[in-house]
Amino acid sequence: MSWLIFQYHNKQKHSWIGWSLILFLTLVALWQIFDMSYSKNLTQYFVAYDIYSYSSYINSLTRNRTIYGVIAAIILLVCLKLLFSSKISTTAKLFFITLAILSLYTGIMGASRNFIFTLGIGLLAMSFKNVLKFPKTTISLLLISIIGIHLLVINNHRVVAQYSRTLPYLAKLSNNQNLSIQDFIPKITYRATSGRSKLWQEGVLILKQNPWMGIGAGSYRLSTKYKGQLNLHNYYLQVLVDSGIIGFISLILLLALLLKRAYNAGNLTILIAILSSLIFDNYLDYSMGWVLCMVWLLKVSAAKS
Repeated sequence: MSWLIFQYHNKQKHSWIGWSLILFLTLVALWQIFDMSYSKNLTQYFVAYDIYSYSSYINSLTRNRTIYGVIAAIILLVCLKLLFSSKISTTAKLFFITLAILSLYTGIMGASRNFIFTLGIGLLAMSFKNVLKFPKTTISLLLISIIGIHLLVINNHRVVAQYSRTLPYLAKLSNNQNLSIQDFIPKITYRATSGRSKLWQEGVLILKQNPWMGIGAGSYRLSTKYKGQLNLHNYYLQVLVDSGIIGFISLILLLALLLKRAYNAGNLTILIAILSSLIFDNYLDYSMGWVLCMVWLLKVSAAKS
């Protein structure tokens, strides 16, 4: 995939290589849903081997379910974008529809809350763009997506247990209990964020002590009181802590340039979804697999409607 991104420019001729790799990742994730123990043997040859003991993780060779959840969400969004915007053959349409369905299923069954968040942001951005051109199709797809996701979630107790930490109404739907308005309010608690909230609080305290210049790139892991933490699990807060307000302003200017170029290339919605996923983690700090997948998916989606 890195060869496709950085060396070869005729993406139409060789894009099948990248799509084959993406399909392979998705099929491994699907395999892990039904047969975790044997599929784990495959991961010993990849970066996911360091978390082999966590049998509940669906990693698809990308290290853990949170990373795969975001990859699955972006794959799904890119497939939808290509189906909407490209004049493609019937075979290609069937491939993208199949891959979209598999990504939706494996993303949900992986119980990655960042999958739902990233997909939701991407679908909202995509709907704003397409609702004027294809109002009936866009609204229908959104409703089908919402209903389909809920049907998959509430019929799996393990997935409900994970998602209901943030969205309490899911547990009540699964148990046929009465709902209240309060159940639909997302929770950002220690349990709901899998401990991320404590890291964010520490990050804010560190930032207050070094607001302008930060503590230096990579210094957080040396100064945190939480052993083994590589980063703050929030890319934007990480930049603030490492580089301060001055560094963060530089990041905003860079992102503004990237968003402008993404808009001109026709893949703004995909970039927005990718940037939203970095609110709950900092994959740039430790996952080259995530970086390569995101760069390639951005590249193949860069076509004007």
